[in-house]
Amino acid sequence: MKKLLKLLPFLLILLLLQTQRPALADGPPPALAFYYAWFDEATWTSGQPADYPAQLYRSADPTTIERQVIQAQNAGISAFVQSWYGPQVENNQTETNFSALLNIAAQHTFQAAVDVEVTGPFFPDAASVQQALATLMATHVKHPAYLRYRGKPVIFFWRQQRFDAATWTAIRQAVDPDRNTWWIAEGLDLSYLEPFDGLHLYSIAWANNPVAELNKWPPRIQQVENRLGTDKLWIATAMPGYNDLNLGRADSFTRARNNGQFYRQSWAAALATRPDMLIITSFNEWLEGTQIEPGATYGNFYLDLTRQLVNESGAAPPNAPLVAPAQTKTAPTEPQPASPTAPVVVTKRSLSAGGFYTVQPGDTLYAIAFAFDVPLQTLLQANNITAEDILSVGQKLLVPTLKSKRILLSEQEKNIPR
Repeated sequence: MKKLLKLLPFLLILLLLQTQRPALADGPPPALAFYYAWFDEATWTSGQPADYPAQLYRSADPTTIERQVIQAQNAGISAFVQSWYGPQVENNQTETNFSALLNIAAQHTFQAAVDVEVTGPFFPDAASVQQALATLMATHVKHPAYLRYRGKPVIFFWRQQRFDAATWTAIRQAVDPDRNTWWIAEGLDLSYLEPFDGLHLYSIAWANNPVAELNKWPPRIQQVENRLGTDKLWIATAMPGYNDLNLGRADSFTRARNNGQFYRQSWAAALATRPDMLIITSFNEWLEGTQIEPGATYGNFYLDLTRQLVNESGAAPPNAPLVAPAQTKTAPTEPQPASPTAPVVVTKRSLSAGGFYTVQPGDTLYAIAFAFDVPLQTLLQANNITAEDILSVGQKLLVPTLKSKRILLSEQEKNIPR
């Protein structure tokens, strides 16, 4: 009995260690970001975005993809996780654009993974999802730029709740019986952790207390690990804010950004849960107002703040508090957002008989290339300039195309530095 009493403290410590997630043995978790590749001029003229990119773009433009990869990489992001409707090429730019993203990522030592949109338009049933995953495993997953964690490719899922866990078990057995990839489910239902290998919460903006909400999940996942005897991944979410009021949803709401404070708080809370990976919602979800991509209202503020948070994460202790730490470093001052009802103006761009365009106030090289449906690189080469060159009002640019159009631009674009 005495021996048992002496061992009791050690047994209690062992029990405690078994119910807590392990410390970050390999340093801070990699930072990922959800990424969307279905934008074009119809997006920016729809009236739905709460804000607009600093440089209007088409997601299919390779120059745009490369710019976004470089921006993310410079901010310390390791990989994009792109929404994907499956391998069908016709009328499905999520497939063609993801192929382009992988090739561009490979040139910059960047990575990318898919977020399988299980309720997407090309998935009529479970069989179609299974076939898409089989194709994914045979193609994109083998690309050298596809995201890998501990040597295994990572596949995220959105709305896997469409099918029950038993259906997913059958799909997994057919597609990846040896579990050579990580499958990451989304949402609050822990029953999916049997066929899947990990969990993430796409959004935490809905929670009354996002810090407390994030803190609930590591012990829950640990309990599943203890029950199943297998390792399960926890991917924690950080967000700058949320605003989907322009989408006409019955449950639309906003989560104020508060000069970056919500982003700092959710980042600190996510990191404190000792996640395997940290994911940002999002790099460029403009329709739900979660973007950190440079925009008309906030400029580079959130991209710069991301870089700062990533750098600070390198020194964050494993037991960091679950509240936003006091800011001891000087952070950039966030511009105050413009009114969401700011007027939208129509800018008409036309070419002279010689194919020249006269630069107007508010113009950017990206906006001009977009308006005339010209690849940016083509416009730059025709004028012997670079993307960093500053435009002057009245400057003449040769536009090697006969096609012009009218596009809607946010009034805020006039204030974008050139």
